[in-house]
Amino acid sequence: MSAIESQKQTVKALFHALNTKDIDGVMAVRTPECTHAVRPKTMGGEVRTNEQHRAWLEQAMPMFGGFTMTLQREVHDAEKRECAVHATTKSGETPVGVYESEFMIFLHFTEDGTKIDSLVEMLDSAYSLEFLAKVQKWKALKSEV
Repeated sequence: MSAIESQKQTVKALFHALNTKDIDGVMAVRTPECTHAVRPKTMGGEVRTNEQHRAWLEQAMPMFGGFTMTLQREVHDAEKRECAVHATTKSGETPVGVYESEFMIFLHFTEDGTKIDSLVEMLDSAYSLEFLAKVQKWKALKSEV
């Protein structure tokens, strides 16, 4: 299998793992040194290690019932071992209503394309900040009870 075909299979495996809330599956397509950056910087600009990303997934995934992530487009560059992904998400059930957004992920792969060694996730910052404010308000109200 070519490196591009391996990359496509790795992206497919990542999306499958996210859609089935399979955290081990998400982590399986990442190298041990993989980093996950959240952008733009107005979203905090954090860069997560695998350990930090797993902890974030363990906290966030249970909130999103009926979660689906749909791949809209992927563009691969074989020479640079990179892929740009445009995707949309929708969750029918969260404590603060429907979550529906779109984003871009820029992935860098190992030479054979079977693992991801870095991700940069570009969020819809206006929507994400509004949604996160609702979540923070819900958490504050929940802790008062």
